[in-house]
Amino acid sequence: MSTANLVTQCYVCLREARALTLSYYLEDIPGKPHRYGVKIVQSELYAPETAEVTAAASVCEDADAVRELITSLARTFTFPESLEEIVQDWQQENAPQKSKRRKASGQ
Repeated sequence: MSTANLVTQCYVCLREARALTLSYYLEDIPGKPHRYGVKIVQSELYAPETAEVTAAASVCEDADAVRELITSLARTFTFPESLEEIVQDWQQENAPQKSKRRKASGQ
């Protein structure tokens, strides 16, 4: 069973005079290999029962890299509906770097 730890929250005011809370979580997914994911919870500031949750499980094995991704998502006010596409792009961009590091270390 995975656990989620809150990394950061953002508050967004929209033109429709609505205020939203965007909460970004690091998901700890046990198993072999141990993986980490991202979860975004969007809710009305004064009506938390309206929460919309989106999770991108198994982003990668490096918790620090996923935290950096979460920080970037929060900085750009990423909404739940964009998460999957952004994570896929991030994984594609970061996959070659991981391979290069393995080659450099002789693995």
